[in-house]
Amino acid sequence: MPHRGNLYQSVIFTAQQVLDDTGELPKTTAALAKLCGLDDAQIGAIFNSTADVYEALLYHATTLLNDALRQGVIDAATADPIRQMLSIGRSYVLWADHNP
Repeated sequence: MPHRGNLYQSVIFTAQQVLDDTGELPKTTAALAKLCGLDDAQIGAIFNSTADVYEALLYHATTLLNDALRQGVIDAATADPIRQMLSIGRSYVLWADHNP
């Protein structure tokens, strides 16, 4: 059996792909498990409900946003707070464009 982290990632990536493709998540964790190639027990060990999957997707998106904003500060390569904020703003717009 794969490591729990790999199962978690597999479910999150599959859920995000389904959401991107259809505009909605599967109605049940069992349906999502089937799309991931997992059985109900495997997905149930990680997510008790579709609400838990939604929460995980939000957490994942927030982490990606945080990474993008941090990268904006790094890319600014300056101690000037105005230039850093402008770079953060550009980073946010790029993230939002790729994550509608």
